[in-house]
Amino acid sequence: MAMLRSVTAVGLALLWAAALADEASAVANQGEAQCPPVDLTTHRHFGFYLHLDEGIGGMRSSAPGGWVQSGVTTGRLGIAIGGALSENVILAGRAWNLDRIERAQDTTDVSISGVGPEFIAYFMPANIFVSVAPLLTSLKVNNSSYGGVGLLGAVGKEWWTGAHWGLGVTGQGFVSGNSWGGTAWSFGGQVALTGTYN
Repeated sequence: MAMLRSVTAVGLALLWAAALADEASAVANQGEAQCPPVDLTTHRHFGFYLHLDEGIGGMRSSAPGGWVQSGVTTGRLGIAIGGALSENVILAGRAWNLDRIERAQDTTDVSISGVGPEFIAYFMPANIFVSVAPLLTSLKVNNSSYGGVGLLGAVGKEWWTGAHWGLGVTGQGFVSGNSWGGTAWSFGGQVALTGTYN
């Protein structure tokens, strides 16, 4: 009789242990099922790249014959679209524009725009970037446009506001030479706010 009770006790203990093991396994499986997949690209510069910027600055343009224009500028929305060549190294197509703000005593409409490839490098974890873009440019004076080539450079800092979105500020500088019975030179820069998805 004592042996029967011992066998029964051992059996019950084994069944209880097995039940606890099954319950623990079920809880673990449930936790795994509820755990969302990990995004390994969060707060990293991989894949598709979209960058927007808009700001205010200044420019100066001069042409043969003594024509000179300078003043405060506003930047239309600049955009770069591309992708990562490797982590933190981006190649994008860039479109950029500056308009000089007309003054009361000078109604000459002056603007400069450009398109071309842009190379961007991010330095992590500070999320500081530098970029350079060789551009085909157009200097527009009133209703006339003058083609040329230029270079746009920038240094900026961004802060993550989501898994892939960042907002920041950048300083840009440019130089451009445009055909105008010789070469019309323009240079200047701006401080701009930025928004980037990557």
